[in-house]
Amino acid sequence: MHKQKTKEVLERLEYPIDPEAKVGDLRVGQQQMIEIARNLIQDDLKILIMDEPTSSLSQSEVQVLFKIMRELNAQGHFHRIYFPSS
Repeated sequence: MHKQKTKEVLERLEYPIDPEAKVGDLRVGQQQMIEIARNLIQDDLKILIMDEPTSSLSQSEVQVLFKIMRELNAQGHFHRIYFPSS
């Protein structure tokens, strides 16, 4: 069940990472996407705080991330999205 949910979330992120891959073997941007995916699995997610979530992402990864954030917000999943500034 967890592998299937992981696969679904990674597909939603439009990100081809093998669910069996070890995080330590991934590049930094891929590790960041895994952290984001871990949060998106939560069904009761209401508040999401990300500290520089795009700092290690490619332009296409950033576009996918913001697309998903807009979709989740439109579906009423978030009460607040907070990106702390440095």
